Amino acid sequence: MFDALKTLRSAHHASALALAIGVLAPAAHAANFSFSAGFPGSNPGNGMWTYVERDVASLAENNLTALSMTAYSGNGCSPACWTPIWRDLTQRNTVPAVWANNTNVNWQSYGGCCQPVPMPKKCLHVHPGNLKDLVVQFTVPPKPNGGSYTMAHLNGTITHEDFNGGNGVNWLVQVNHGLPPFSGYLNANSTVFPAQGLSVSTGALIDIVVNANNGDEFFDSASVCGSITLT
Repeated sequence: MFDALKTLRSAHHASALALAIGVLAPAAHAANFSFSAGFPGSNPGNGMWTYVERDVASLAENNLTALSMTAYSGNGCSPACWTPIWRDLTQRNTVPAVWANNTNVNWQSYGGCCQPVPMPKKCLHVHPGNLKDLVVQFTVPPKPNGGSYTMAHLNGTITHEDFNGGNGVNWLVQVNHGLPPFSGYLNANSTVFPAQGLSVSTGALIDIVVNANNGDEFFDSASVCGSITLT
């Protein structure tokens, strides 16, 4: 009887272990890509992340090509921040622009004329232009051992960080420039990306688009914090 019970328990344990492995197995095939960790990368990039400006009227897109390596440190920026930064030097206020804080310390930007703007750690920071949206573009890579990922999830938050005025920003997410599965409006507040999965395949483009509401780009710094998970 004892031997039979022992055998039964062993079989039950093996079955439970197999079930647990089966439940956990999909996670082992997931890949996670931080919004900020790869910054500044190369633009136009041969990798996964590209930083793009999109004309508000025509929707024509161009990669941001001006990379400044000179630290902006005026007006109370602490520590010296906004370096490196991709931006459009031909546009008003030289935005759209994108930069990152990949340190373990929360920064703040200018404080001379206005209330300092938070620059949270481990986040990508973006600013739209009045005529051009800022687009953070991710290209879905193939699986390391071949095959294609089929689902993407955005994990984290998007936040309008500037509390000095302005009229906020609009944001949306697209796959291959299609209809946005989700979007929103922010004005000195934050939102969590929806849990909805996005259907993707190798080479698919996932765009996070930030728009200056009604063309007013003043006081429109925003942060994108978190990652994209592919399965």
